[in-house]
Amino acid sequence: MWLYYGLLATSVTPIGTASGDIVSYILGYGVCGIAVVLFALGYIVPKPVKDSAVSAARADVVAENERLRAALTRAEEQRDEALKIAQTQLVPLLSQFTATSSGLIPLLQELVRSREVGRGRDSGQLR
Repeated sequence: MWLYYGLLATSVTPIGTASGDIVSYILGYGVCGIAVVLFALGYIVPKPVKDSAVSAARADVVAENERLRAALTRAEEQRDEALKIAQTQLVPLLSQFTATSSGLIPLLQELVRSREVGRGRDSGQLR
């Protein structure tokens, strides 16, 4: 039963108090505590670590640049090949289609005329 009263007696500390306790705890270590916090947050970084991170990032950027240049070269080659195919195969096909269409138009017109004349005769015979 006394455990129940013990739970009721505990107080809740506000967030401001908890963060104040953490800050005062770190400041209790003085300059060393502040340096550890700044190092953990990334404000203080040893020069070799910083240089290696910069060189690794630069290498990544250069590799990505080379990859993009290779992809651009492949895309340009595909575009040139598609243009070459269009010029060698599609343009002659289009001209053949145009020639065929212009040759078929008079034949189709004659066919329509002959059908109209045939319908005129058929409708006259039925009356």
